[in-house]
Amino acid sequence: MVRRAYSTEPSSTVVDFDDIQSIIKNQSKEYRLIDVREKGELMQGYIPTANNVPLSKFQQAWGLTEDDFEAEFGFPKPQANDKVIVYCQAGIRSAKAADYLSQIGYQKIQNYKGSYADYADKTKSS
Repeated sequence: MVRRAYSTEPSSTVVDFDDIQSIIKNQSKEYRLIDVREKGELMQGYIPTANNVPLSKFQQAWGLTEDDFEAEFGFPKPQANDKVIVYCQAGIRSAKAADYLSQIGYQKIQNYKGSYADYADKTKSS
């Protein structure tokens, strides 16, 4: 896992396809995998074990109470010390999501830089 070098404050590390496959294979409960694509994009597919919080709702979502978050998104709100991996379609929105979570106090944020496009490409060729 590589630290991003373009930020003044390194807020997240980058994970790759092999890291994601390991998490899925081991059904790791250690990580919270969050898809930040919009609802309509989920029809293309998603990474197993992922939950969806669209980037367009990020600020609102993390301002909700734990109960309201779970009611809105269907899974428990990650805590600031949870290990969270974010992804989108190509890695740009997930980088923004990782930066946002870091700014509000999340310390164990990882970005799947290849995101869903990388995952879909590599799993269809398997």
